[in-house]
Amino acid sequence: MRRRRVLVGLGLVLFVGVAGFALLDLDPLIADPIVMRAALLDVIPLGTAIDDAPEAMERRGFRCRDIERGDWIDLVEPGRSGVVRSGIDLIRCSRKADQGLVFTIWMVGIVRKDGRVADILVRRDLFGP
Repeated sequence: MRRRRVLVGLGLVLFVGVAGFALLDLDPLIADPIVMRAALLDVIPLGTAIDDAPEAMERRGFRCRDIERGDWIDLVEPGRSGVVRSGIDLIRCSRKADQGLVFTIWMVGIVRKDGRVADILVRRDLFGP
């Protein structure tokens, strides 16, 4: 009987954990910006009304702010700057993911054009010892 309760309890913890990740719609173990962009495009397809984008991102643990004529730096590889895009209107969103001594900051730029999502830019920065 005790073993059954333990198994039921473990099953419940597993269910809640999986359901929590499903609510985020984004696997917290995603490490590749290309994979993250594809996951975000499933949630916020190009052409979506720009006003819907921040709420969708904030429900997934991101903090967002509106940027007019801002800059975006695409990273070629970690620690090196790549292409700089200047003067773009976007919603800049970020989310921190702790991974022990190292943590990841996801930066997402939702490019705005004519009131719609025109592109989604993604970069991943790693910090730690």
